[in-house]
Amino acid sequence: MATELDHVLAFLREAYRRRVAHRIPTSWGELLVTDDLPRVYDLNLALVERWDGDAVSLAAELERASAAAGLRHRKAVVLDQELGERLAPQLPVPSWTWADRNLVMIHRRRYDRPAGLSVEVREVDVEDFVRAREPLRRATGEYDEETARQLGDMARRVGATGTARFFVAVADGLAASSCELLREGVVAQIEDLETFPQYRNRGLARAVVHRAVEEADRDGARITFLLAAEDDWPQQLYRKLGFEAAGVETTFGRPG
Repeated sequence: MATELDHVLAFLREAYRRRVAHRIPTSWGELLVTDDLPRVYDLNLALVERWDGDAVSLAAELERASAAAGLRHRKAVVLDQELGERLAPQLPVPSWTWADRNLVMIHRRRYDRPAGLSVEVREVDVEDFVRAREPLRRATGEYDEETARQLGDMARRVGATGTARFFVAVADGLAASSCELLREGVVAQIEDLETFPQYRNRGLARAVVHRAVEEADRDGARITFLLAAEDDWPQQLYRKLGFEAAGVETTFGRPG
């Protein structure tokens, strides 16, 4: 019988596949490519489903396939739990600069306390969501203008599927915290949660996640989850909001 984690991993596989332009079958899984948005890592990656060798030999295979497809960066995603656990101690491989373990956290219990009533959370359309993110991208300096534009286009494509909703928490007239809610069937994912640095620790992220969970329940989702970096602090907030770690998404790569 399929577990909650099985349903979540199936959701993630299809979410990665659904939003890309091309799927290239390989001996180790699929290379996912979106030619017109090459800087968006989540639209251009290797979805690794199987591999009998070590991480170094796998990276060599991914290098060849990614280079042939014209990709500049490298990103590999491993959802198979046994394969991820076997490869993790060998990561990152030489010349690949990063490796992450993202906890698959499933909402299973009530939050520790309600969201603050003073926080206003609004549902917005995708264009308002993209506009709300523009000053955040500039404030953090994490992305250049072209990369930020491509990320906005990805949000528009996700919004066009009809399976996504967008929420913002407002402070001082600014969409200071925001997230996406993706749903397919009985599974929902809270994705792309971001908060302006100067508005952190004010309950905004708590409020926007709480609203997304409530809306997922109203939409009929029986399983609501999110991904959280294993070595970063947000997972502690998510635990307080009733999420529990159930599995791991393993990723590794290098920038373009």
